[in-house]
Amino acid sequence: MRLHHNFKTFSTQYDLDLGEVNLHRFDDKNSQIYIVELKDYDYITYNVYFVENNQVYYLGTKDIDLSKQFKNIKNSPKININNTKNIISINLKINEKYFSKSDFKTKSLLKPLREYSKIEDYLGENISNEDLVDKSLITSNENQHFSITVDKNKVVTVNLKKEKTKYINSNILEGNMNCPDTSLDEIILKNNYFTIQKYNCNDKFFLKEYITFKQGANGIFLYKYGVEQTDKYNPDKILPIKNYGVNDFGIIQFKYVDKEFLRNLLTK
Repeated sequence: MRLHHNFKTFSTQYDLDLGEVNLHRFDDKNSQIYIVELKDYDYITYNVYFVENNQVYYLGTKDIDLSKQFKNIKNSPKININNTKNIISINLKINEKYFSKSDFKTKSLLKPLREYSKIEDYLGENISNEDLVDKSLITSNENQHFSITVDKNKVVTVNLKKEKTKYINSNILEGNMNCPDTSLDEIILKNNYFTIQKYNCNDKFFLKEYITFKQGANGIFLYKYGVEQTDKYNPDKILPIKNYGVNDFGIIQFKYVDKEFLRNLLTK
């Protein structure tokens, strides 16, 4: 007899050129804590995840500089976990002495990459052609002006209904490296405007991006870029929403808007 259970897979991105990658798992009653460790000689980055009730949360990042202690480290650093009153504390011990402590309490819920109904699908058995399509990365929206699709490779295609012309952007949904969530949230259409809402991050902040385009006389152009920011290390801190308009970036065609352009715009 085979037991079939629904289960989900999740995805995140790490730059493997940064150095050695290790995964640590800690079980705590009905939950688990996972730490993805990126180790580059005397510098360590911990990315912390929390799993509970079939949901996966990203808790945050901790960077540790060991350059001053590196020559005196006798054994590999040890990680101790303490989970009390909804606060997860991570203590790093070096040479059996506590070196640093980080507390995490904000939980950012991650969206599943795909959900499977049975283990055979995940293992590649009896998968139909329909099941091979990653439905979580496919969406379509339309109104009287646009018909917009996003395929499994995150390619955004915008069809102008009246002009019967097509515009394609293969890079706009790309996220920055080492972000726990770079997924597309939704695409909102209103008259001859549409807004791509997506998640991203940088070294200091988790980002919710609002990228608005306008259909003009000669194509589709960037109209507005808005960003909600959440401080990774002080998530309760209230930060203003950043907004950029045509006066900030000029006339930019749809196909030229990508993560590099938006990252440079955000640093202005």
